Order: sequence, then C-alpha cells, then structure tokens
Amino acid sequence: MTDEATAAAGGASKGIPGWLIAVLVLSGLAVIVFCAALFGAASILVPRIQEKQRQSTCANNLRRLGGLYVADAMRQDGAPGEGGARYFLRLVHDASADPAVLFCPSDSVATPETVVAGADGGRSPSAADALRRVCSYAVRDFARYPLDDSATDEFVAADAADVHGRGGVTILLSDGSVQFRTRAGLGLAPDEPIVIGPDSSHPELAKLCIVPAR
Repeated sequence: MTDEATAAAGGASKGIPGWLIAVLVLSGLAVIVFCAALFGAASILVPRIQEKQRQSTCANNLRRLGGLYVADAMRQDGAPGEGGARYFLRLVHDASADPAVLFCPSDSVATPETVVAGADGGRSPSAADALRRVCSYAVRDFARYPLDDSATDEFVAADAADVHGRGGVTILLSDGSVQFRTRAGLGLAPDEPIVIGPDSSHPELAKLCIVPAR
C-alpha cells in the first residue's frame, strides 16, 4: 500500500469517533430490547384480548337464545317441558334464526359447519356426543328441574365449551339476562374445576345437560 493510500485509510478510520460507535451500538441494543419487550407483551395481551372477544360473542349468542327462550316461555305460559340442547335447536329452527348463535367460538368440539348442518329443528341424533357437535350450550332439564316462577336467577343454559381452561362460565338466567360467573362468583375454590352437567358440584350447573337423563 502506498503512503497516500495508508494516509487515506487512517483518515477514514479517524473520521468516526469511538463514542459515536458506542452510541450506535447501544442504540441498536436498545431497539432490540424494546422489540423483545413489545413482542413479549403482545404474546400475553393478544390471547387475552382474543379470549375477551370470544366471551363477548358467546354472551351475545346466549342473549339472542335467551330472547327466543323468553318468547317461547310466554307462548307456553311457563317454562317448556323439554330441555337439553335439542330445545335450543328447536327454538332456532322455529324462529328461522341464524344457527351461528348455537356456536361458541371457544368451542373445540362443535364447529360452525357442524352447527349449521345440525340446525334442523332438533331432529339431529339424540346421542349426547352428536348433539354436542351441533350446540355449544348445555340447557336446563326443565322436566326434572322446573323453574321457580318467583325466581329470576335460576340457570337456563351455560356455555359448555372448554370452560376448564377459563376463569369462569357464561350463563343464561331465567329472566333472560346473561352473566359471566367466575369461580368465586360460582362459590368454587380457585383450583376447583368448572363442571357443567349432572356431575357438577354446583347445584344450578348440575341441572344443565346436553341430553336430559330419563
């Protein structure tokens, strides 16, 4: 290398102060740390937001089903004698309602396709596993557990979709209102599983079913 080239290279290297290089390196590290923190926060917040959206959709479905239930109870001058998922299937069919209201987006058993295919007015197979694939909601066994006319907070239906993985369950009450009950709100221990159906330790959840026992 000639003396001129050596001098030029030396001048170029001296053109970037060491402190500036350090600042650039630290800035790059700061950006990496910020992006990692942002990704970590998103990985926590996004699933929570998605679950809240699913809960909202589920609650809206139960509100619409609750409206059909209240109208049906008024026509019959009281609660129906039937129960289980087939009752909701009949309500949706008779009202020509959107079958999508029978599907909770948190469900891993039913799908939008199976729900639409099964919304035939309750004429789907009577087996519990078959009905469960076309309805995400367990419904009260009205014949075995008639509603108290003076009560407004008895359970009519509940979201049966994967409740074990969540902190509570969405419930349709006898006055047509919908609530999300946490374990504490149900009177359950923090680590106690939420069971919907005859095997439940909760007196109202035990009255709900996919197929009534006869």
